[in-house]
Amino acid sequence: MKINLVARLVAFLSASTRFSFLFVLTVMMVSCVPDEDFEPSFEPEPVVLSEGAAVYQQMILDINALRAAGCRCGNTNMPPVGPLRWNDQVASAAAQHTIDMVQAGQLNHTGTDGSNAGDRLERNGYQWRSYGENIASGYSTMNAVLQAWIDSPGHCRNLMNADFEEIGVAQKDRYWTQVFARPF
Repeated sequence: MKINLVARLVAFLSASTRFSFLFVLTVMMVSCVPDEDFEPSFEPEPVVLSEGAAVYQQMILDINALRAAGCRCGNTNMPPVGPLRWNDQVASAAAQHTIDMVQAGQLNHTGTDGSNAGDRLERNGYQWRSYGENIASGYSTMNAVLQAWIDSPGHCRNLMNADFEEIGVAQKDRYWTQVFARPF
């Protein structure tokens, strides 16, 4: 019996994970380059995250405080940059990828259908100019995953990328996805 994406999302957004997820955005942030040859074989049902911005509000506040202050990502000093704002389409792409990683039981920027973050954004009706993605697994709180991403130079650079204006975050079963984007 198939469970639709909305049911998966409801399970995904349990009260305990909502609170935990707001603090933790820091381990596997890697900018992705779209594969021009990829043709998606299906159109997934968009996941609607009407509560998303509230669920992840503390994480977004923490990220925006980091962006406003500037920081050091590995050996690179990152100057202060503008804030990120929540976008439901971006969050839906993050949620779909998180669910896919949970079902596959593996951490990977490439979806089981061969998609990358840009493909997933487009499937959700988001026209991007640039995008990036941080993924992580094994972290039980938002604070822990966010700190891990901050401590990782590549993920930290995604957090501090001045080109990104919007964010979506998702978490399920200790799998985490952050998608960053700039619209056309």
